[in-house]
Amino acid sequence: MDSKKLNIPDIHIGNIIMDYLKAVDRPQAFLAKSLNMASTNISKLLRKKSIETDKLFGISLALEHNFFALYGNDPDLIEGNYTITLPELGVNIEKRMKELKMTQMEFSTAIGIARSDVNRILRKTSFETDKLIAISEALDYNFFKDFYGPVADSEEKQLEQLNTSTLKRYEELVIENDRLKQRVFQLENENRQLKDEISKMKTQ
Repeated sequence: MDSKKLNIPDIHIGNIIMDYLKAVDRPQAFLAKSLNMASTNISKLLRKKSIETDKLFGISLALEHNFFALYGNDPDLIEGNYTITLPELGVNIEKRMKELKMTQMEFSTAIGIARSDVNRILRKTSFETDKLIAISEALDYNFFKDFYGPVADSEEKQLEQLNTSTLKRYEELVIENDRLKQRVFQLENENRQLKDEISKMKTQ
């Protein structure tokens, strides 16, 4: 497998987050409060090139900025029109191994861990970003993309269909209302005619 086609950037995520904090004029204390961490621990975290994906998820939510999209090479989904979720990474990794028919021994060799550690890996939901890069390359699948996606076209289509359906129903009601008005007018005419006939009969 040619892992290079994934083209996962080898970035210093801590530096990128600190640069973003400066750009939006947010202090590190803001992140500390959002993640319920001590300020000193946040400072240590942001000095690291690689951080746990669950921490990166919390940071992305707090800053409303999709840092996972940097690893996925999706600049259009860094801000704005995206959804973000916390996937079961271990489950997804095992599923990908089955798709590739890769044994646990082959997987352990590919990412440089002991065979006995594979089951522990498959139970994890969070990884250091550099480790997830290695796993992604070994399995020829970018697991960072599991954290986010564009706003589903189906949702937009459902909204469009709802608007279309509502407009159509409104037009149908207008037509029905006009038809009922015409029927009421006809009944009023028939009622007047009937009254006139009854009145004539009484005078005869």
